[in-house]
Amino acid sequence: MKREKVALLLKHLPHRDRSCRVVDLGCRQGVVSLALSEKSGGSWVFADVDPRPLGEARKVLGDRIVLVGERLPFPDDSFDVVLCLDLLEHVVDDRLLMAEVARILKPSGRAYLSTPRSGGCLFPRLRRLFGLTPEVYGHVREGYSLEELRTLSQDAGLKVLFQGAYARFFTEAVETVLNILFHLKERGGSRDRTGKISPSDEGGWRGDSLLNRLYRAVYPLLRAVTLLDRLIPSRGHATFLEVTKDVQPLPSSSH
Repeated sequence: MKREKVALLLKHLPHRDRSCRVVDLGCRQGVVSLALSEKSGGSWVFADVDPRPLGEARKVLGDRIVLVGERLPFPDDSFDVVLCLDLLEHVVDDRLLMAEVARILKPSGRAYLSTPRSGGCLFPRLRRLFGLTPEVYGHVREGYSLEELRTLSQDAGLKVLFQGAYARFFTEAVETVLNILFHLKERGGSRDRTGKISPSDEGGWRGDSLLNRLYRAVYPLLRAVTLLDRLIPSRGHATFLEVTKDVQPLPSSSH
């Protein structure tokens, strides 16, 4: 899913020069952030609402990391690009966070949003059957439909330029099975908002040599399974929006 997310974003993120300011809200351990910042250019700031994965993120992203809440500690109109990837579903006041995204975005700037897609029955039911409730993922809500995400953006004064989805049936199936297996193995353990569904740091990954060897062995097969999504049309299980600040011209004064 990370591979698909990066590929989709790079289609919409043009190469930026150093003067372009980018903030990545929800960087977590920094894997997606590093890939995007290296390939798209610009001057980046990384942020997350959870302090626990930021120590791991600093190993790959350096010290350009800020701990944030739903209110963001940045001036108005301060970023050309705002990334809000898989974060909205983790905060209580998603309307406030979206308003903050609009506030810190420069006029004509771009913001990119992704969330799990709400609705459907197969995978949510399968996850719940094995104890993977939204709370285990650290979610306040399961996710958003494209319509809900559009409305949330428009209510904040953002104009939708592109909408789409990724992580179709087979990719979501592989992700769900891996999450279930890890959750069953690590039941009761929690280090951050992803620590119950996958290794949350390098130490956790390297410390489990059996898991490491097993995953390396089956990865080519799992990757081949996800490629079946190219052959069989299905709905994406993650939403994606590109938006811009919808600045209306001031009305001319009458005399």
